[in-house]
Amino acid sequence: MTMVDVFYPMQWIADKVTYDLLGIEATTGLAKSLNFIIYDVLKIFVLLWVREECLFAVAANGLKVGP
Repeated sequence: MTMVDVFYPMQWIADKVTYDLLGIEATTGLAKSLNFIIYDVLKIFVLLWVREECLFAVAANGLKVGP
């Protein structure tokens, strides 16, 4: 059984933006830093979206969310 990297599409987008769209050389520190920032921001937004969807689903079923 192989592991599936669920964050691979976000890394692919970060790579495309950093290296292809902006045209920064992949070996520079700027490229690595920018690539990480783009990847991390995408990941955070997706995880927050998933969290909110879960909370909305729970609240829609009449369960109390929060204090």
